[in-house]
Amino acid sequence: MPKRLAAELTAFAAVAEYLNYSRSAIYLGVSRQSVSKLVRTLEQELGVRLLQCRSGKIKLTDCGEQLLAKLNPDIQEFSRAIDVVGVYLDRPEGTLRLAVDHIAAHALLVPLALHFSRKYPAISLDLSVGAVEKDSLWRSYDARICFGTDIDRDMIAIPVGGKVRLITVAAPKYLAHRPTPLTPHDLRKHHCLHYRAEGSKTPNVWKFERSGRPTAIKIDGPLIANDLNLVLLACVDGVGVAHLPEPLVDEFLAAGLLVPLLPDWAPMDRGFFLCYPRRERMPPNLRTLTSFIENFPAFK
Repeated sequence: MPKRLAAELTAFAAVAEYLNYSRSAIYLGVSRQSVSKLVRTLEQELGVRLLQCRSGKIKLTDCGEQLLAKLNPDIQEFSRAIDVVGVYLDRPEGTLRLAVDHIAAHALLVPLALHFSRKYPAISLDLSVGAVEKDSLWRSYDARICFGTDIDRDMIAIPVGGKVRLITVAAPKYLAHRPTPLTPHDLRKHHCLHYRAEGSKTPNVWKFERSGRPTAIKIDGPLIANDLNLVLLACVDGVGVAHLPEPLVDEFLAAGLLVPLLPDWAPMDRGFFLCYPRRERMPPNLRTLTSFIENFPAFK
């Protein structure tokens, strides 16, 4: 395989296999735009069209089929070489880069980092807490830890820490001049602060459950944000009522800065997940972390 065009040829082979740019990008661990650009570069270098896209469907041109047939032996040989080297690559050591949402950092990072580092001292956890650009996410990080509502489709997702209770809360100063809601429907008379997941155009619907019977309420409000931490701070400041994961509000409830509302209606939600794209070969440090989470009782 020519070294100068190795990345371009690999991208072409993936698209030829899946006939889908998005699935090829997930397989390669890069963005869809990167795969498309690599294939265009290869076509420009060779001076021929390799792929055709009609009515949203991708097909190989005659040149594309001939190139793929020539590439296959080289790709198989390359894979065998990687398998030989893999014996040495499987040692858990080096850096594992994780993108972590604020809420996951607050609820999980301290115990996870403590126990994982004790068991695997040769692996260094490089943690970036906060919002990340999704277009560059998988070029910069091995995996992401986030709340269940933020998982992209086609991602592999492993639950971390079990389900989480959703609690409706408000600041005492907000409730000082307003009636306390007794049912979820009473919230329509209140200023409700909404969370909108990354990539979504609409805020999350508020879910409740009582005696095993679920209820979903769509409520208007003065604030919509894609950052749970921002929704929390606005709630503590008395801007309105929020519907948040329990680990995020625990310390504010204990300090009296927030008051729980509708405690009999608090449902259990999906909780946190470690998510990452499908790859032909999972990085050994990431495989070590997934095995650790799946077998460590505190993170099941």
